[in-house]
Amino acid sequence: MEFLHTSNNPSLPIDSIRVNWYYRPKDIQRKVTDTRVLFASMHSDSCPLAAVRGKCFISHRSEVKDVDEYRKQRDSFYFEKMFDRYIHRYYDVIPTTMVRNVPERVRKVLVERWKYLLVEPQRAKELCSQMKECKRCSGYCATYEILKKKTLLFILGLFSSSLFCRF
Repeated sequence: MEFLHTSNNPSLPIDSIRVNWYYRPKDIQRKVTDTRVLFASMHSDSCPLAAVRGKCFISHRSEVKDVDEYRKQRDSFYFEKMFDRYIHRYYDVIPTTMVRNVPERVRKVLVERWKYLLVEPQRAKELCSQMKECKRCSGYCATYEILKKKTLLFILGLFSSSLFCRF
């Protein structure tokens, strides 16, 4: 949310607000029984202040400790997914603090710079699982890198352990 000044001049009063769009499931042809579920989007608009009817509270599902209690609160909603309205695809939204299966320096940068990460649905579980380590050097090793290393070792059969971990 961002408050906008008249003619983008900070000395003039605020006359509009930029807001992010969230979709209700029925707006994007999804059937969900929970009326408090929303889908995030990358879309935002500036609206005149006179068009604002009130405020609501939107949290990520991971930030909601007790869903039943949260649903009892007035104007409170939560989201777990993002809907791209241009290509009609859904993405999982995961907090960067939950990401584990990346090198530590990458995780540190993610947490410092962003609050959430948008990923394809199949990738969220892998990114949030325990970090995969190379059995030879104990460094980070993604799933496809493990396959690549094993394939090269099998085909060539010539690598020493010091050369093997450089790939």
